[in-house]
Amino acid sequence: MLARPDVDAVCITTPDFWHAVIAVAAAEAGKDMYCEKPLANSIGEGRAVVNAVNRYGRVFQTGSHERSRSNARYACELVRNGRIGKLHTIHVNLPLDHYDLNLNVGPMPVPEGFDYDMWLGPRPWATYTELRCHFFFRFILDYSGGEVTDRGAHIIDLGQLGNATDRSGPQTVSGWGEFPREGLFNTAKKFEFQFTYANGVKMICKSEGTRGVKFEGSDGWVFIHIHGGNLEAEPASLLKEIIGPNEEHLGRSPGHHRDFLNNVKLRGECFAPPEVGHRSASMCHLANIAMKLGRELKWDPEKEIFTNDSEANNLLMPSLRAPWRV
Repeated sequence: MLARPDVDAVCITTPDFWHAVIAVAAAEAGKDMYCEKPLANSIGEGRAVVNAVNRYGRVFQTGSHERSRSNARYACELVRNGRIGKLHTIHVNLPLDHYDLNLNVGPMPVPEGFDYDMWLGPRPWATYTELRCHFFFRFILDYSGGEVTDRGAHIIDLGQLGNATDRSGPQTVSGWGEFPREGLFNTAKKFEFQFTYANGVKMICKSEGTRGVKFEGSDGWVFIHIHGGNLEAEPASLLKEIIGPNEEHLGRSPGHHRDFLNNVKLRGECFAPPEVGHRSASMCHLANIAMKLGRELKWDPEKEIFTNDSEANNLLMPSLRAPWRV
């Protein structure tokens, strides 16, 4: 398909662990891309995608569609223009749906007509079982990052936007997670993790509460509900504020998919370009690494390395099964 001259753009909606391999190949083939979040399944792969898109001059939209909602952008404008005073804390609520992640499922015959080896692609060989594939792949770390990289990629992305750090990242990360002790699934069932930024802002993420993101400042707060985008604020009058012509404006999207198509034609930058998608996904991967190792990690967002932990640096990029590459 990538060799066809009549194909201008592709939509990457595969499981997470395929995103980077396909995106790099599509960039090399001169295709524009809409790629579902998280942008990649590791920090190293995400950087490879950004580099390839920039090198070949492609238009790229990460599927972080919550940032295209007008209410979300307005809330972030309130924060960035000081309407809640000095921002000090961002709360990200990621309640988990009630999936049984303790299932111990044995091997099954590969269904006729299913190229399971191709499905595994760049990841290590593993015996087939139905719940390894389809929706539940997201609860296996080889393929995804659980709730942290699923809806977490959406909500943390809004936290990054409101904090004006969506092209950078934090300086420290720490946290704990309750991981299944046996069975097929190995992503955290319950968790709490925290980031600290250079500007002193803390982002605290928990697997509880009403799904969304709350920005707390010295003079008030604003909360963005995910799945609908409704806003709450204290004082409530915040939601009647008008952003003046000389203040910081974040623009409005015509719709996340339409924004991508418009920029394919105009060769502009989308609302969720690859650098932004990579940084939001990186936050999720940083959290999973910190929870896995169980200690505070210091992060250099410019060099994209841990400065105090070589073991953590070994987790930034997985080994890809031949012949796949990024």
